[in-house]
Amino acid sequence: FGGGQGMSMNPEDMAKRQADRLQEQLELTKVQYDSIYNYYLASSKEQAARREQMQNGGGQPSQQDMEALREQMQKQREAQEKKIKSFLNDDQKKKYDELQEQRRQRQGQGGFGGGQGFGGGQRPQGGQRPQGQRPQ
Repeated sequence: FGGGQGMSMNPEDMAKRQADRLQEQLELTKVQYDSIYNYYLASSKEQAARREQMQNGGGQPSQQDMEALREQMQKQREAQEKKIKSFLNDDQKKKYDELQEQRRQRQGQGGFGGGQGFGGGQRPQGGQRPQGQRPQ
């Protein structure tokens, strides 16, 4: 999560990038880094498998499917934050919470696209794209 280039990374690179970012921000110990890396690696592999399953499902997901996916991802983010915090000391937890709040403010509380859905673009009134037009 965070940064658009994550979709093309393999799970190992993704886990390393996320663990390295926390290492830099929170000054993790070696044990903390290794635990967080291993957690991110397992999580990244699960995400890659789900993404592949969705892509192989064929067709465009329905609005209902997209809403269910969004809710699932929100729950996963909450569980991930809780798990990461379990590896941190009290000072690191406080700093981590501050960093997460800053991230949420930058993203506009909306997840993908700053609250405008996956593409981040504005939709016409009523929320529907005119038939036959693709998002910009």
